[in-house]
Amino acid sequence: MKAAFQDCWAISDSKAAFERALEERGYFLAKGRRGHVAVDHKGEAYSVSRYVGIKAKDIRARLGDSKDNPSLEKAESRAKQQITDRLKELEAEQQREFESKRQQALDEKERQDAEHRRTRERLNQHQAEQAQQQADEHASRFRHGVFGFWDRLTGRRKKTETQNSLEARQAQEQRQKETDDLTRLQALEDLQRREEAKAKRRNNVEAVQELRSDIKEFSRAAERARRLSIREQRLKNSHKQRQRNRDGPSYER
Repeated sequence: MKAAFQDCWAISDSKAAFERALEERGYFLAKGRRGHVAVDHKGEAYSVSRYVGIKAKDIRARLGDSKDNPSLEKAESRAKQQITDRLKELEAEQQREFESKRQQALDEKERQDAEHRRTRERLNQHQAEQAQQQADEHASRFRHGVFGFWDRLTGRRKKTETQNSLEARQAQEQRQKETDDLTRLQALEDLQRREEAKAKRRNNVEAVQELRSDIKEFSRAAERARRLSIREQRLKNSHKQRQRNRDGPSYER
């Protein structure tokens, strides 16, 4: 912290420049009981003279009278507001990243669905060609004319029909197994894609939740500090009014 304060002092040649340098690091000038102090979002006040390592009179020579600085409460409120604004920026960044990942997931789903559809179509076409080839082969086993009549009489045609039916049923079962295997594989790939997409977005979701919690906490703290400042100002004004009432009206001679 001393190094940070000393850097701010070294790169500034006026009170305004010093204030900007401090604010970039989350500190705000305020009037302390013994001179210039810098306040952070926790309400901690740090002596500028002590942390810069320069005598108070030299600090005053550049920064002027500390009475011109805001109160500790106002400085703390500004520091809290700065943190709150930055947290909101981070939340927006996380939301944008979340939406980007969500769109990527949608694009990946569309690509995968199209690929799955093409794979099923290729399988269906292949199975249809196999079924047609088998049907042609089964049909070629039947003889026609006199030989076909003879096969009916001897029972040979019946045996051929039984064999064809058995082979057709086995082929159908094999095609159904291929279809089921492909369906399970694609369902597994779809589940894996969704889990990967969810895992990629999980960090953003957790970060947004944490940031929102911090924003709420700092907003409440800033509101408390603002109300305290207003109450103190009212008490101060009330004290001044009572003092004027005691002193009575003043007349110019």
